[in-house]
Amino acid sequence: MSTFIHSMTDYFSYYKDASQFSLATSVCKQSARIVSLAWHTTDDDFLVAGSINRIYICSTRQKRTIQQINVGKLSSTSNRRGQKDTIIWCLAVTDDYTVFSGDSSGRTCVWDAVYGTLIRSFQTHRADVLCMTLSSDEQTLFCSGVDSVIVRIELVSPKSETTTSATTTTTMTTDSTKQWIKTISIHSHSHDVRSLTLIPSRFASIRNKEHNLSNKLMLISGGLDARLLVHDIVRDNSKPPVLWRKCFNFTQHRNKIYQKGNYFLFTYRDYIELWSIGKEGGINDNGEDILERAPKNLVQIKTKHQARVDTVAMTVKKSKDDEQVIIAMGDTNGLHVYVIQGNINY
Repeated sequence: MSTFIHSMTDYFSYYKDASQFSLATSVCKQSARIVSLAWHTTDDDFLVAGSINRIYICSTRQKRTIQQINVGKLSSTSNRRGQKDTIIWCLAVTDDYTVFSGDSSGRTCVWDAVYGTLIRSFQTHRADVLCMTLSSDEQTLFCSGVDSVIVRIELVSPKSETTTSATTTTTMTTDSTKQWIKTISIHSHSHDVRSLTLIPSRFASIRNKEHNLSNKLMLISGGLDARLLVHDIVRDNSKPPVLWRKCFNFTQHRNKIYQKGNYFLFTYRDYIELWSIGKEGGINDNGEDILERAPKNLVQIKTKHQARVDTVAMTVKKSKDDEQVIIAMGDTNGLHVYVIQGNINY
């Protein structure tokens, strides 16, 4: 039997079986939109709902809100901006009822859900925080959003904090109470990051010739740049994240090939390539074709700011001494015309 929750305009519905869509109950009816949900991993009665300026802690058995956290509006020196609402885009919950929230002000906040108090607040991003993921041991959180930076937040003990200089290494010994701190940032995406997930590493040990998988994680991220990125993560943060794999098969753009005379034009998402074809030079003793002239990549033209290539056209003009290849390319920034001339078809 599976469970399934569905967010509506101002409340959410709770289903016992998603395959049959049998409605079990509707709880937490509010006056504002509910835009994010997070369920406690072991306590089925504990459900967190993100709304406008507020986070609601709901009980599915009591069918009501048992705690309400007031996040507040955006604060700024500008009165106009200070009136903007804070939208809670994403949530995560730990076993000890600690709630993480990512909002439209670029903040990642840590809350005590039992008392409804703020534990820590981080200005992790310059724009909306749209997604987050929590490690299985609940010691590490990754978050990202519109500014495409992936930020890591860790639960560490202050006594283990170490300061290293060119000549000395200083270890601070303070209270043993653990606290959440912001550690590293990953700059791999070019556009909004919409989804994050952490999985145990199964291949990093083969790649790095190591045998300890318990300290390895894989962070998978995807967004509007149509790339699925896989980072090799070390749990104890002793090494920086390593970009392990890029997957480009999630774009709707179709690569096309145009041919005109002795030239081929290859179009990709944000660049084009012009090639000249080779020339046969006969057959060798084994009956294989010999190339007198190999194919050559004449030019690669990239769009500005990784704009998407929408359409291209090509024509060839010949003269006695040289040839001209005229390429028209339309992208999201406008129309561009390029002329490649000279003895390019050598």
